[in-house]
Amino acid sequence: MDPRYNKRQADSSTYGQRSRLPHQLSHHQQSRDRSRERGSARGGNGGSGQGRHGGEGIRPPPRRIHDERYDVQTNCFKVVPANASKREGKWYEYRAFVYEARKIRKDPDGNLLASPKFVFKEEKVDGEFKSGSRKSIGILEKGASLESEQVMLALQRKLLEGNEKKWIATDGGPTVFAASQLFKETDPHDLQYYEKPPQPNSGEKEKLSRTYLVEIKKGCRFDEDFAENVPDIPRLVILEEVDDPILNWQCASGGSLWPLDDSKAQKFCQVINIVLKNSMLMSGCRSFGNKLTACLPDEIQATVMENDLFNSNAGDRTIGPRMGMLQSSRACVNKEIFVAQSAKVSHFHLDKFQDDRRRIPILDPGKQTIAGVRVNINECVPCHLRDTVKAALDKLTFHIIYDVNTENDKRRVVKPGVRMRLSTPEAPSILWASNDPDQYSFEASPYGTCTVYSYFQSRYGIKLRYENMPIVFTKYGWYPVELLFQSFAIMKGANDENQKMAILKFYDNKSGRAMSELKRYNDELRQFSQHGQELEEAFGFKLSDEPLQHEAKLLAEPKLEFGSGHSSSPRNGSWNLSGNKKLFRPADLPSFAVIDFTDKGDGHELVVGLLRRAAYHGLTNNQFEREYPQVVNELVIKANPLHHSGDMVQQINTALEIAIQRAKDFFLKDCTNFFKQRHTAFKTYVTHPTIGKTECLVYPTGNDNLGIVYPQEKLFTSHQIQLKGEIQEARMAILVKSDYSGDMFTVDPFDFVSVELNKWEARRGESSFWEQVTFVEFQWKTKDGNVVGKDALVRSVQCDYKMWQVECPAIIFVVFQNIEKEGHSLVKMFSNFMNGVQSQCLVKATHDRQRNEAMYYSNLVLKINAKLANSINMAQSWKITAYKGLKYSNLVLKINAKLANSINMAQSWKITAYKGLKQGLPWIAEAPTIILGLALTKGSGKDSKTVVVGSVALVDESGSCLKNGFSVQLQSRPDVIEPRVFKEIIKSLTIHFYASGGEFPKRVLVFRDGQSEGNFPEIRSDEIDNIPQALEDVWETVRDAVPGNQFFQSPKVSYVICLNQHNIQVVPSIASRAVNKNVPSGTCVDNVIMPFAKMGLTEDPLSFLLTAQGGLKGTSKPVFYRMLLNQNGSLTREVLESVVFGLSFQYPTATKTTRRLSLAQYCKRLSEQLISYLPYIDGRRGSLKEGFAHFPHLVVDGDETVRSDHSERNLISKELLPDFCPRLVNGEWQAPLRPHLAA
Repeated sequence: MDPRYNKRQADSSTYGQRSRLPHQLSHHQQSRDRSRERGSARGGNGGSGQGRHGGEGIRPPPRRIHDERYDVQTNCFKVVPANASKREGKWYEYRAFVYEARKIRKDPDGNLLASPKFVFKEEKVDGEFKSGSRKSIGILEKGASLESEQVMLALQRKLLEGNEKKWIATDGGPTVFAASQLFKETDPHDLQYYEKPPQPNSGEKEKLSRTYLVEIKKGCRFDEDFAENVPDIPRLVILEEVDDPILNWQCASGGSLWPLDDSKAQKFCQVINIVLKNSMLMSGCRSFGNKLTACLPDEIQATVMENDLFNSNAGDRTIGPRMGMLQSSRACVNKEIFVAQSAKVSHFHLDKFQDDRRRIPILDPGKQTIAGVRVNINECVPCHLRDTVKAALDKLTFHIIYDVNTENDKRRVVKPGVRMRLSTPEAPSILWASNDPDQYSFEASPYGTCTVYSYFQSRYGIKLRYENMPIVFTKYGWYPVELLFQSFAIMKGANDENQKMAILKFYDNKSGRAMSELKRYNDELRQFSQHGQELEEAFGFKLSDEPLQHEAKLLAEPKLEFGSGHSSSPRNGSWNLSGNKKLFRPADLPSFAVIDFTDKGDGHELVVGLLRRAAYHGLTNNQFEREYPQVVNELVIKANPLHHSGDMVQQINTALEIAIQRAKDFFLKDCTNFFKQRHTAFKTYVTHPTIGKTECLVYPTGNDNLGIVYPQEKLFTSHQIQLKGEIQEARMAILVKSDYSGDMFTVDPFDFVSVELNKWEARRGESSFWEQVTFVEFQWKTKDGNVVGKDALVRSVQCDYKMWQVECPAIIFVVFQNIEKEGHSLVKMFSNFMNGVQSQCLVKATHDRQRNEAMYYSNLVLKINAKLANSINMAQSWKITAYKGLKYSNLVLKINAKLANSINMAQSWKITAYKGLKQGLPWIAEAPTIILGLALTKGSGKDSKTVVVGSVALVDESGSCLKNGFSVQLQSRPDVIEPRVFKEIIKSLTIHFYASGGEFPKRVLVFRDGQSEGNFPEIRSDEIDNIPQALEDVWETVRDAVPGNQFFQSPKVSYVICLNQHNIQVVPSIASRAVNKNVPSGTCVDNVIMPFAKMGLTEDPLSFLLTAQGGLKGTSKPVFYRMLLNQNGSLTREVLESVVFGLSFQYPTATKTTRRLSLAQYCKRLSEQLISYLPYIDGRRGSLKEGFAHFPHLVVDGDETVRSDHSERNLISKELLPDFCPRLVNGEWQAPLRPHLAA
C-alpha cells in the first residue's frame, strides 16, 4: 500500500467520515487547526474554567471520582416549643361558614327593640325571599380572598376581646384552628335572634357550633386610611366543630413539635402553615400569589429591599416591586417539623406614590395618561388608542373616590376594590366621553335627561374637569375615569425587560447571603408588630433562631469521552468542546435549506461559518464540505427582515416553502448540475417499503421520478441494462484512476465522493482508507460479476416513491437579525409540524456580540447532532465528557444534535467510567429498562388546551441516552394527565423504545415533571394505575415478534415526581467551599428534611434534593425528587441518585448539566414550544383567521389536532408531530428516521 495513504483508521460505522493526510486538507483548514492548537496551549478562553471567569484563573474543583461529604445550610427552620417547660398540648379544628346578615329593629311580636339585631338574610327565589333559607357568601370555599380574610380577621379580633382571649388561626379559608376550645355545648349563643344551624339528617350526630356577628369594610382592609368612609357590612359566621376536632401534640425526641398520632402529620403541618400566614396578616402583610405568601408592609419594604430596587420603576411610579415571604412547613424524617422560608419579589400596581403618599389617579393630568396610556386629556380618545386604553383599564383594580358637595350633603364617598365590567353587546364596559348624549344618557328624577357629566354636577355638586374623557361601567354603574384611583394589586404579565432585570438584580444581590437575609426579614417583621408573635406563642410554638445546617453529599461525576480518543472531566457540571475535540459519533448532514431574514442579507455567512465549525467537530457532508460557500449561495432564500413585514405568519410560511422547494431542486433534481458536473449523486436517506430506513443515492431522471441506488448489501440492483439484446439487472460502478499509483480500479458509488470540482476520493473494497483519485467513467456490474461500460444500453430503475419517503432537506437553517420569539415559534411550527423537517435558528445580533464566535457555533452543533441522529448514523455528541470552547465551539454542538437520526445515530459525546462501571449509567443496563419523561404546559385563556409531552430515552449500547423519542397529545385538564391521553403517550413511547432497540421493557422508570404534593392522589389514580394496561396493549401488537412469545408479564414500575416549584434552598455552610456562592454541581440532600414516609405520599423513603447544575451566581435551586411508586427493589435511593445525576449529563444540546433531569427538561421545553403553535393552528392569532382552512394538511378530529396524512402513515396515535413518531410498516413497528427534536 502506498505510504502516502492516510494511516488513520476511519470509523466504518459512521456515515461519510473519511481519514485524510495532512496535505489533503485545505490551506484554510490547516491554518485554522494550527490557530486552535496555539489557543489550546495558551488555555484559550480560560481552559476548563467557568464562563467569563475562566481566563482569570478561577477554577472549580476537579472531578469527583467518589461521593464526598459536604456541609450545607438550608432555609428550613425547626418548629420548637415556645415555652421550654410546655412539652405537650392540643389544638381544635373548626369549619367556618359565612352568611349575609339582615338588620331587624322589631322582635317577632312587633315590639321595637332597644338596639337593632341581626338575622340571616334569606335567599331570593323567583324574585321572592324564601322563608327559613340563608344567603351564603361562599367566599371561603373559593379560597382566601380579600373579603374572606377581612371576615375571618374580624372574627379573630372579636374573640380576642374581653378578659378571656380565645386565639384562633385563619388564613381566610374555611378551616379554622384554635389554641383552646372555643365553646362547649352548654355555652349560650351570643345573640338572641341568631337561628340555630340547620338540623342534621336523622341518624347523624348534631355538630356543635356557634354563630358570631362581625362587621367588615367590603373591598378594603380595616386599616386603610379611607376605611371610615366605607360603610360597615354585617356578616354572620358559623363555626362548626369537625368530626375529629382535637389534634394532640408533644415535643418529640428531636426537640420539635410532633403530633401524637403520626397519621396526622399532614394536618399538623396545615396548622403550622395557617398560624404563620395569620401571623403575617396580623402584622399588616397582604396576601398575594401563593396562598402561603404574604407581602410585607410598606413600612419595612424599603428596609428589607435595596433602595435602588425599591424605587427601580422611578420612570413609572404607579408600579413597583414588593417583597413577600413564603412559608411552608413539612413533616420530615426523625419526626421533626421544619418551616422553609423564602423571599419572593413581584411587581405590583401601587395605590400610593412612594414619595408623598398621595393616591395614584387613573387619569394623570400631569403626564396626560389614562392607566399609563398617553392621550390628549382635552379631547376624546382617538379610535386607534381605544383598544390600548381599554386593555390597560381591564388589568386594574381601582377605588371610586369623590366628595359630595351639595347644600344638604357634604361627605366623601368611597367604593373600594372595583373592576371594570366585561363588555357585552348590550352593555359595553367603557364609553369615550362623559358629556356626549349620543354615547350615553339616561332619565334621572328630578333632573330630567342627563349625561354622566351633568348628573354628577346636579346630583353631587361635582363639576368634572375632563368632559371628553371616558366613563367606565362597574358593578355600581357608570363612573368618570377622573374619579378612579389605583388599588394595590399584583401585576399580571409583568414581563417588561426592566421589571425582569430588577427582580433578577434583587436575587443576585442576595446571593451568598440568603440565609442571613431571612433572619433579618424575620427580625424586622417582629419589631414592626408583636401580634403575630403572640399568636404563635398562643399555639405553643416558635421557629428556631438559626436555619438548619447539616451534612449533604457530593455525588461522583462521570467521565466523558469525545471522538478521536479525547476525554474530559466535568468541572462543576460543565465541560467544553474546545481545542481539537471531535463529536464522539457525529451525525451526517446530507442536505439543508437556508433562509436569511437579516437586514443586510448577509446572514448566510453565519451558516457557512457554522458548517465549517461543524465539519471541524466531525459533523459534515463529505460531498461538498470544501464548497460550502457555493452551496449555501445556491440555496439561500433572502427574505425581507421580519420587523419590516406586516404579516410575519405568511412571510415565514412562504419563505419556508420556497426554501424547501429550492433545496429539493438542488439536491433531488440537480437543477444546477452541481452533482452531474462532479459525476456524483446526492446521498440521503429513504424509507423503503420492505428494507425500511436506509442510505441511498439519488440520480435525477429528468422528470418527477427519482432514480434510487441502495447500498449493495441492502439491494444489489440499481439499473436495468440491455446487453447483447438481453435485459439484465446490474449495479452502477465507477471506474477511477489513483492519483498516487496510477492504477485503475472500479468502486461502488457509495465508495466514491467529490471533495470539490474535479477532485475526488475513493476507497477500495472493504478498505477504510480513502485516497485521491480521478474519475474515468461510469460502469455497470451484473450479478454474475461482469463489468460493462459504455456499450450497455442503460435503463434506470424508476422508483415510485412519495416525496416524504426521500429525506430532503434534512434541516433548515433560518437566520434572524435579532431575537424573534414569535418568529422562532413560527419557524418551528411550519418546519416541524407542517413539513416534518428539522430546523435550526441563528441570530446575527447574538453572533456579533460574541467574544468567542467558536463557542456560539459549537453550541448549535450539539443541537443539530441530536436532531439528525438516527439508527444508522448512531449519532452521539459525547459518551459522557466536557464543556467550554475556543473560537467556533458552540453552534456546532447544536447542529450535530439536530442532524442525528435513526441511521447515523449521531451523538457529541458518551458516558464512560461512572462509579466503578465500565461504561454507561448504573442499574439501567441490568435489564431492558424504559426511561420516560412526562411534562405538560397549559396555554393561556379560558378555553385553552394543555400540551402533554412524553419522551423516552433511546439508550444505546454504550449506556448513553443522548437521543429521545417523544409523543405529544392535547387535553383540557391543566394539571394531571387525563387517563386516555396518558395511555396513548405510554403506548407511543413504548413503541418508540421497542422499534429502536427491538426489546420489550422489563422495567419502567418514569420521571414526571412539575406537580405539587396536592396532586399526588390524582396522579396515582389517573396516571400510575394506567401504566400496566397501556403496556399490555402494546404487548399484544408486538408479542409475535418477541422471542419465546410468552404471556404478558407487567414490567415493574418506578414513578418519580420532579418538583421544580418548591421553596427549599440549599447553600454552602462554609463560604470558602462555595463555588460561585453556590453549592457544587452534584450536591445531594437526602436526610433530615426529607418527607416523613408514613404520610401516605411515598411508599419508600427515596426522596432527595439534587442540585445537578453548576450555577454562575449564588442562586442555584435544587430539584426535589419524590418517589410515588417503586416496584423495583434493586432501585435504592443511592442508585436512583446516581441515575438522575448521570442523566443530567445527557442533555444533548448543552455541555453542562441541566437543573431539570434531561428527559424532563426536554419535555418541558418541547411542550412550551408546541403550546405556541396552537393560537395559529386554531385561528386565534396571526393571519390564519379561518384556522384550518389555511392549512390544507390539517384536519380536526374531536379535541385533537392531527395531520391529514396520519392514516396513510399508520401512526400509533393522532400526534401533533407525526413525522417524528413510529409507524407500522408491513405489520412491524419502525422508529422514525429522526426521532429527536432538540428544543
